[in-house]
Amino acid sequence: MYSYCFDAYVTSNLFNASLFSSAVPVSQKRFNALRRKKGRKKFIEVCVDALNHCLHIELYSDVRLEADNYLRAAQYFSKVLAKQPGMSRYITSDGRLLTQTK
Repeated sequence: MYSYCFDAYVTSNLFNASLFSSAVPVSQKRFNALRRKKGRKKFIEVCVDALNHCLHIELYSDVRLEADNYLRAAQYFSKVLAKQPGMSRYITSDGRLLTQTK
C-alpha cells in the first residue's frame, strides 16, 4: 500500500471542532464505500485537528498515485464532507471548503 499524508485547512475563519468531529467520520465512511475499479483499493483516514483548524488526511492506495490524483481524492472527500449537516456554512463563495497549504 502507498500512503499520502497532508493537511487540509478550512478556508472559513469559523471552526467548530465538534461539528467537524461528527461530520468527518460519516464522510470518511461514505468516501471509503465508493466503488473502485475492479481489483483497486483506496481508502482515507481523516483526523480533526482543533488546535490548528485543519484536517489531517491520510490516503492509502494499492497503486502509486501522482499528486494530481491524490489531491483529487481529497477534493472529492471535501465535496462529500460539504454535504453533511451544518457544513454548508463553511463553503466559500468560490465553492471551496478546504484548501491545501504548503
